[in-house]
Amino acid sequence: MQNKILIKTSDEVREKIDISIGGNNNTVIIEELVEVEKRLEINITDNNSYIYIGRGTTFEEAVISVADENNQVLIGEDCMFSSGCKILASDFHSIIDLKTGIRKNIPRGVKINNHVWVGMGALILKNTDIGDNSIIGANTTVAGKIPGNSIYRDGKIQGGGVTWERQRLPYFSPMPDLYERKEVEAGFSNITAEVNIVFHIENDIKRSFNKIKGWAFMEERKSEESKVYLRFFFGRKALGVQVMPLIVKEREDVAEAFGNADYLNCGFDSYMPGEIIDHQKDIEKVELLIDNKGSWGIGVVFENIKG
Repeated sequence: MQNKILIKTSDEVREKIDISIGGNNNTVIIEELVEVEKRLEINITDNNSYIYIGRGTTFEEAVISVADENNQVLIGEDCMFSSGCKILASDFHSIIDLKTGIRKNIPRGVKINNHVWVGMGALILKNTDIGDNSIIGANTTVAGKIPGNSIYRDGKIQGGGVTWERQRLPYFSPMPDLYERKEVEAGFSNITAEVNIVFHIENDIKRSFNKIKGWAFMEERKSEESKVYLRFFFGRKALGVQVMPLIVKEREDVAEAFGNADYLNCGFDSYMPGEIIDHQKDIEKVELLIDNKGSWGIGVVFENIKG
């Protein structure tokens, strides 16, 4: 069999991907920074089909199945699939015209553009084209063309003029300005490490740069009063310095390990903005900053990323 499989993700992610190919001259390409939480199953039955998954797309659990020759499934960058999602780019059986004896259900592929959120249990059928930044509701069956920046569920468009963000923002609060390239705010200009901080990054950022996961706290300070940021230093002057706020979460295990309930609100699990991911190779250093009622602490996360 002459099939091409190119997976650019980490070894940890590779172990969660099952690929089954029954034909010849098929291609599967999975770009870097793709993440799989539980399992991604890919099935190709016939010949000359093409499956592509773009950079930074994440899967909780999904199945992608392609039958018929010369078929394809194209998934863009920074998409997010919840658990129980299925993409079926074929009917897998034939519908025959009684008069002509010719098969009527012609195979057509699936295209999911950039930054699409697919809800839990969604079923995406052949001949589907989902526009950028759209949201597919849970347990929704999708077929046909879905415009960009829309919400689709229960067989119809239920809202337009929207986008979505992986971070869970407060109600009635505008999306934080994480995407502009700008010089660091004046308040960050001359920070000194006045207070010791303890931190741990739990994912290999060099391999999985689309998110950062871990915990951080100031010694002898209540973590619930802290604001946590990442500060990026870029090698090119045009990019300058960029600051990204992190959403803080509870980490009972950390508070218990250090024997101090004040450290409870120290966790974070945040996705990187697209602008930062796009310029990963230009990053010289990343710092973790904590502001606790005017006292500052700094820790260097890593330096000199080469891509």
